[in-house]
Amino acid sequence: MNAEAPANLVPRDAATLIVVDSRGGATRVLMGKRHAGHRFMPDKFVFPGGAMEVVDRRVTPARPLRAAVAQKLAAKPRHPSPTLARALALAAIRETFEETGLAIGDKSAALGAAGGPWEAFAAL
Repeated sequence: MNAEAPANLVPRDAATLIVVDSRGGATRVLMGKRHAGHRFMPDKFVFPGGAMEVVDRRVTPARPLRAAVAQKLAAKPRHPSPTLARALALAAIRETFEETGLAIGDKSAALGAAGGPWEAFAAL
């Protein structure tokens, strides 16, 4: 495998969700192991997450992000905005649902995105 990335490779906006369960005295963290056949990070343990999709910008969340969370999500992107911060948060929730089946939040948030990757979430 070539260790050098192609010169024209552009990073994509992506998000992950770290789920921590401290119930019962032991702390557990939700992670998955990537398949050995994946080109990106094969055989690695990862948090659920992935690339933001265009539809993540069109979903209307049930509640706005807390100000501190929105501020942190808007701190590092090349073109920060409240819309991008919200879309990143929603991408993390959508990816967690797609990868684990765990639905976090309120299904009414996904009703603004007809079809696409939010349809199964809204159907719960």
